Amino acid sequence: MDPATASGDRARTVQHFDRCSEMGPQNAFIQYRFIRPNDGQVRWIATEARIERSPDITFADLSRSLDITDLAVAKRHLRESEGGFA
Repeated sequence: MDPATASGDRARTVQHFDRCSEMGPQNAFIQYRFIRPNDGQVRWIATEARIERSPDITFADLSRSLDITDLAVAKRHLRESEGGFA
């Protein structure tokens, strides 16, 4: 796990991928916060990875990641605005 992953998300993200790797080959999906090293800005990242075991018990992580910050912010604003209607 990259050290720039927000500390509040790092343990949860590592634990999720560890659980997935124990279950054998499969796709794993998780969203987490990432702190950009160049400017400290927090971004939301969605990662999908194919977790596979190799014969020597190492793991191949064939993944793709997408910056979903705009979507995460829009969802937060929607939740906050819906709170006013409760």
